[in-house]
Amino acid sequence: LAAALKVNSSITELDVSLDLLTFEATKILVDTLVTSSTLMTLALSFNMVDDIVPDLAISLSSNTTLTSFDLSFNDIQDHGMVHLIPGIEKNTTLTHLALNDNGLRTPSMIVLSQCLRTNSTLLR
Repeated sequence: LAAALKVNSSITELDVSLDLLTFEATKILVDTLVTSSTLMTLALSFNMVDDIVPDLAISLSSNTTLTSFDLSFNDIQDHGMVHLIPGIEKNTTLTHLALNDNGLRTPSMIVLSQCLRTNSTLLR
């Protein structure tokens, strides 16, 4: 899948929600975000990506095409948000980010709200 995304110039939307991807498959997919020139929407909900959040943040910070990203129900929690926030702040194309039911508590929500002041493209 990741190899196909690297060479395919027509895939703009990918939904792998509820696919319970392995750690390796998820990591390859997340790493592909760095080089993808067409993928605009990615849904990774219900895939337990909490172990690759640092990699995800790096990919988000350099991706220039993704506008919608669904990370709902992935148990990211507060420790994952510490890694994810810098990637969100640096991203200039995301307009929609779903983080529903990730076990985020008030401190993470405060940091996220401050991040939204920095990232002017993120609308929802």
